[in-house]
Amino acid sequence: MVITKFFLSSFFAVALFACNANAQEKISLNTKNFEKGINEQEIQILDVRTMSEYQTGHLKNALLADWTDHAQFKERVSYLDKTKPIYTYCLSGFRSKQ
Repeated sequence: MVITKFFLSSFFAVALFACNANAQEKISLNTKNFEKGINEQEIQILDVRTMSEYQTGHLKNALLADWTDHAQFKERVSYLDKTKPIYTYCLSGFRSKQ
């Protein structure tokens, strides 16, 4: 998957790695390590931006779960496999940290 440095550098990323079936450890990654991770591992990509932000461009296979729409967010993240790593990103970092 080809990701331009400009596109990827515009996002702050937080990766969540599975520690066990019920818990996740939050780990912040810089853009270089985020790109490496999504290219080398079987991970899930979660885009927590709004639909209009998502439509301006998004990572391949990213699941949109708008953090500002709490009902939609809760419903969509329920489909994630909590035993696999989840890489989360947004525009500035605030939403992905949450």
